Amino acid sequence: MNALLETALVYVRAGLAIFPLHPRSKTPFRKARPESGDSGHLCAAPLHQHGFKDATTDPTVIEAWWRAHPSANIGLATGRGLDVLDVDGDEGEAGLANLIARRWPLPATSEVRTGRPGGGRHLYFRSAAWPNTAGTLGPNLDTRGLGGFVLLPPSVHPSGAIYTWTNLSRPAPAPAWLTALLYRVPEPAAAPPTPRVLSSNETDPVERASRYLAKMPPAISGQGGHLATWYAARAMCGFGLTKDEVLELLLTEYNPRCVPPWRRDDLQHKVADAFGKAKRVPDLRGRAS
Repeated sequence: MNALLETALVYVRAGLAIFPLHPRSKTPFRKARPESGDSGHLCAAPLHQHGFKDATTDPTVIEAWWRAHPSANIGLATGRGLDVLDVDGDEGEAGLANLIARRWPLPATSEVRTGRPGGGRHLYFRSAAWPNTAGTLGPNLDTRGLGGFVLLPPSVHPSGAIYTWTNLSRPAPAPAWLTALLYRVPEPAAAPPTPRVLSSNETDPVERASRYLAKMPPAISGQGGHLATWYAARAMCGFGLTKDEVLELLLTEYNPRCVPPWRRDDLQHKVADAFGKAKRVPDLRGRAS
């Protein structure tokens, strides 16, 4: 029994749904296309022409597949109990470190060193119905969930390097904060506020407020972010702006500096609360900067 088949049987006994791919490749087998002169990769083995859709835990089927293709790479259908975070190279590692610094540490979990030139690793988590993404979390940070797949050791990367387990501990639950980032709904684009018509001797209060806001500290999670944002909203009330103008200023001038950025409805609550206490706000309209 060759090493790939033996390992494939270990995986299915552990309950992992796997399927074969071309040797030294990330390309699954597919159906023949006679009309284009493509004979496909038909063989006497049971059906395996639909990639991850044919993944199985049946050892009889696995044996037939790898006896027909003894050098086939081993693919894992993700989203069926396991999701994967794919971290590629230095840029991916830097992006992940930045996420962790802004959020929470990742738990220790199963990990594979990929064969990617320049380095790469797969972090395995117990499934949380992750989507398949490319760059949603940052450059070279991808995820594989339902409808996706990754290569399992000892598959061979197209570069010739072999996928290797670096941590075989039990997969940790998918971190809730990471799952939330993957499903974060982008805020709808707000209509721009109606510009004010100023007299020749009047200074734009929105511009004055914007300059003042630029000097206020951003909200940082875990570092008094709620209070910092409330103070920013409160200060904007001192420029004689409308609620809509204050909200747009916070969204466009303040929110991009916050970690993490606020949702639009959360900022609306802050503005409403600040306007409710507006009588206590000093008049800042005469401030030049």
